[in-house]
Amino acid sequence: MATGENFAQLFKLGDLVAFIAYQYTPDFYHGDDYEDAMGIVIEIEHYGDLTSEPWLYHIFWFDTQRVTAVVAGHIRIISRPST
Repeated sequence: MATGENFAQLFKLGDLVAFIAYQYTPDFYHGDDYEDAMGIVIEIEHYGDLTSEPWLYHIFWFDTQRVTAVVAGHIRIISRPST
């Protein structure tokens, strides 16, 4: 199996996203003070781990002016730039 074969890249550069909280499978949900913080995808990285989601999305967060790397399960799409 090729790296990332079963995992789709869910977000694209320029997507406006919101942090929804840290989620752990199968049923544990841990909220955070930054829940619903908004940011923009500025970089997408494939780290090649076959046992988990291999895409890291680097997000610039508007409220903190910082960049963090998150997996798809921790963010949701708000809007996508027009093409």
